[in-house]
Amino acid sequence: FFVEGHSYAEIAARRGTSVRTVANQIAAAFHRLGISGRAELLQRLSMLQSAANEQRRTDSGDIECA
Repeated sequence: FFVEGHSYAEIAARRGTSVRTVANQIAAAFHRLGISGRAELLQRLSMLQSAANEQRRTDSGDIECA
């Protein structure tokens, strides 16, 4: 939900937890990933998605090797 742009309050309501719990969990995830905010998380996810797509194309033979 966080990546989709939902607020801590919206996430907490959907999960049935407190806003503080959501904030603490997101902060812990950021710390483990070595990032500082939503924009950096989205950038990292985009890079991972691009790498995964590239790997799928390579594995399926869509890319010719010279």
